[in-house]
Amino acid sequence: MTGLDVARGVYNSRQTRDRLLKSELPGLEEPIWDIVIFLYIAQCENRTIYVSDIVTDADIPPTTRLGCIDSLTSAGWIDRGKCAEDKRRVCVKLKSSATEKIAMLMQDNRSGPIALVMPLG
Repeated sequence: MTGLDVARGVYNSRQTRDRLLKSELPGLEEPIWDIVIFLYIAQCENRTIYVSDIVTDADIPPTTRLGCIDSLTSAGWIDRGKCAEDKRRVCVKLKSSATEKIAMLMQDNRSGPIALVMPLG
């Protein structure tokens, strides 16, 4: 793969990501994107994710992370509630419609892993 191929991949990936997701998440920024991808990976691996996992694992200030979780909840992208295993903890997961959209983005022939790391705009 040449530098030109990578550049084309980056360009197409960002275009595809924006086309598929930005209308629903107009404030789509990298912290939100990181959380969405983190939750998608966890769901694919059948892992339970607690709010504290997102706060610990993401390289984002805690207040920003919690604000992103609130934004994603308001936008209808995640469910957040008491965990069945431990009622003291709060679990977070992507809604099925969000999971389908991210899966579609991952399957799109014009996108790829580059879409996960490149900033918008």
